[in-house]
Amino acid sequence: MTKISDRFLSFRVQMAYLFGLSGFFIGFVFLYRPVQIVEFFDMGRGIMAFNTTMLFCILFGVLLISRLLLYVLRRLFVPTWLAYSLWIFGEVLVASLFMALYVTLMYHGEYPYFDVVGLCLFINLIVLSLPYVIISLSVVASEANDVNEPSEGGLIRFHDNTQKLKLVVAADAVMYVKAEENYVRIKYLENGMIKDYVLRNTMKSLEPTLQKYGMVRCQRSFFVNPKHVKVLRKDKLGVVVAELNVSGADTIPISPKYYDALERML
Repeated sequence: MTKISDRFLSFRVQMAYLFGLSGFFIGFVFLYRPVQIVEFFDMGRGIMAFNTTMLFCILFGVLLISRLLLYVLRRLFVPTWLAYSLWIFGEVLVASLFMALYVTLMYHGEYPYFDVVGLCLFINLIVLSLPYVIISLSVVASEANDVNEPSEGGLIRFHDNTQKLKLVVAADAVMYVKAEENYVRIKYLENGMIKDYVLRNTMKSLEPTLQKYGMVRCQRSFFVNPKHVKVLRKDKLGVVVAELNVSGADTIPISPKYYDALERML
């Protein structure tokens, strides 16, 4: 199953979910004031504003823990869309459990706890579905926009996994990009000298950008710039490698799976 984009795990996006969801919740209740929710939170004692604020704090706390945990775990795994959807439902469920506990105590046990859980879960699903969808679609749209944006004079902008700009280099100057666990190593030319830059990001995240600027995958861990490939040959061990047209540059291993596609571009 397809995994979510690394952008969904960035710190900026986690903060967007945290403040967007909790802010929408309290704003919806105070501004829209749906009758049934207002009556439920008011408890017939004129404490709707107080209870709404307390429930907001509970929701904010659950989201804070959940989103920070997701951000920390991003280095260990990238969830599939199904796993991410279950994570989101888990956020709503846990928040509903704690909200229901608060509401049950405030009602002095007048209603059974699990009946209140069901009602809180229903309210949260109705209220929070819209901001969840809006924020998620915004992340998808921003990623699509990055892929389709103009080349800006042939400059590649490399961002890290928190979407901070770290390196800007001419596309023609990039020789190859190599994956190294949670990092990528970018080999490029600057004033005729070979330079490299280690970027905290994944090859999967950078792949759309690399392809947009003409880079070609030649092996599971490598993207190479065909403009710098001098010849494809076999080394002493019989492994097909790309010899680059830059003196002192390393040879790049070529997987049989990608050999034909790269050869056609030379």
